[in-house]
Amino acid sequence: MAEKRDYYEVLGLQKGATADEIKKAYRRLAKENHPDLHPGDKACEERFKEINEAYVQDEQTREVLMMAWMNEEAVRRTISQGTTWFWSRSRQKFWHKGEESGNTQKLVELRYDCDADTLLAVVNPAGPACHTGETTCFYRSF
Repeated sequence: MAEKRDYYEVLGLQKGATADEIKKAYRRLAKENHPDLHPGDKACEERFKEINEAYVQDEQTREVLMMAWMNEEAVRRTISQGTTWFWSRSRQKFWHKGEESGNTQKLVELRYDCDADTLLAVVNPAGPACHTGETTCFYRSF
């Protein structure tokens, strides 16, 4: 298993870096074909301008907590503020997880898959993820 590296360390940035600094660091590392980044980072940037599925996983339990939608601005807000932000397709607006309930999700790491079309937010939750009060939105089975 690979050694876990701090997100900012991989990018060569200090915690609290701006979204523009993060984007520049990604571009720089992509040009160097850095092993911690997807080699086709230009394609990644283009894909994240679209709305993408984002799964949220508890860092401690590894349980999948929820799925929501993120676009480039939601990713930027999530990274810069260190808590999860999503795009509501039905309400056509951004929403901050826990804004009303207090059940925020502190970002540990934001990952993207090999096709650069799905996100995984690894978080430390401050309460249940589901609006029903369940720990996870995936509490039902067939």
